[in-house]
Amino acid sequence: QKFLFSLNQHINWVRCAKFSPDDRLIVSCSDDKTIKLWDKNSRECIHSFFEHAGFANYVDFHPSGTCIAAASTDHSVKVWDIRSHKMLQHYPVHTGMVNTLSFH
Repeated sequence: QKFLFSLNQHINWVRCAKFSPDDRLIVSCSDDKTIKLWDKNSRECIHSFFEHAGFANYVDFHPSGTCIAAASTDHSVKVWDIRSHKMLQHYPVHTGMVNTLSFH
């Protein structure tokens, strides 16, 4: 393992960061209540998602690389299409914060 680079647009603790299946993108979530999608090569933020009332604890890419999901302290899981930046699903079904998730 070696240090590659820093992405510095979050303004609070970063909870999780994941590489896309094709290794071109990175998704990160932070206590600043944002989820950011990054271009790995340019190191630029492509889009910021702000839809959670709480902060996201965990984010991940779908194996197809076309969408991301976030587990949040607002007791929900949300799924977005990364091409259109539209929310595809919202699952507000938990009675407490959601700490992790996985696509199958």
